Amino acid sequence: MRIRKILIIALLPLILECIISCCDCEEIPYINYNDLSSYSHAAMLISNLDNSGPTPLLVENDTVPCCAYAIRVVVDRQEKALDDQDMYSLAHPSKTKNLLTPIQHQGLMQSAYAFSCHCPEERIFIPADSLLSVHVYCLDDFDSSHPAGSDISSYFRIYRNEYMMVLADAHYLSNYELNSLDDEVLEFNLLLMEAPSSEGPQQFRVEINLSDGRVLEERTDAIVLSI
Repeated sequence: MRIRKILIIALLPLILECIISCCDCEEIPYINYNDLSSYSHAAMLISNLDNSGPTPLLVENDTVPCCAYAIRVVVDRQEKALDDQDMYSLAHPSKTKNLLTPIQHQGLMQSAYAFSCHCPEERIFIPADSLLSVHVYCLDDFDSSHPAGSDISSYFRIYRNEYMMVLADAHYLSNYELNSLDDEVLEFNLLLMEAPSSEGPQQFRVEINLSDGRVLEERTDAIVLSI
């Protein structure tokens, strides 16, 4: 009986791990660069939105209430091969610390647990470039302080995933790793916060500056913003 109790006590940690373990993760002793890919922000599409209803809708006519006007921005992501610059970035943990740190398994079993069941992704896409800034320019006179060609970025707010931010914080929209390119676009809305004082149709130019020096640029269709 005494020997049986000793055996039960000795095996208790292993028994507990068997009970609470939920999934087996393959151990990653080193970084497999063959599992790393890269993506680039390749192109941009924009369209006028009517935000007056419960769901923003693409504009089907040429008039939208100015208090409900928004610009839908869709940035296409495309996979690209890792180049020397990407490999250089991987050598700096401050930029890729989540990528380069394998899961440290604790205990007797190589397992993740029910309260923290997270296994390494089989494929990781790192950004080859990132958004530095987003600007909106009016192509028509907007108000007395902003004639045609003026930067009116301060009149807009970025709205994405129920969060709102000023355009100066656009860099927060990118520069992160992805586990899949199934969602191949970065999508957000630019909400107009100020009404124009000038009458007539308005047209806007959206400009996105990328970290590799490229500039994505598109123009909206002309739209009448009713008061």
